[in-house]
Amino acid sequence: REPRALAPALVEQLRADSDEERQRVLAALRQRDKRDRTRAVAPLAPAADAVTVDSTAIFANAVVARVLALAGERGIRPAAAPLRQP
Repeated sequence: REPRALAPALVEQLRADSDEERQRVLAALRQRDKRDRTRAVAPLAPAADAVTVDSTAIFANAVVARVLALAGERGIRPAAAPLRQP
């Protein structure tokens, strides 16, 4: 998977860097991701029933709404928010 959506601060830093530096950072991210996916113990992989929510072009509140909708479709209801102690 390509690291298409990066944290805004990282995106800003990458814009300031040279093309060579951007390529180095992206290569390092790809290498890390491959290492995580192929390690012998606890490889990073989605669950068999995982659903991917592409958050590239939407705000965080829309992502939360989509995740809650997906959970609701599966009969999962959010727990009540814990009470704050004064």
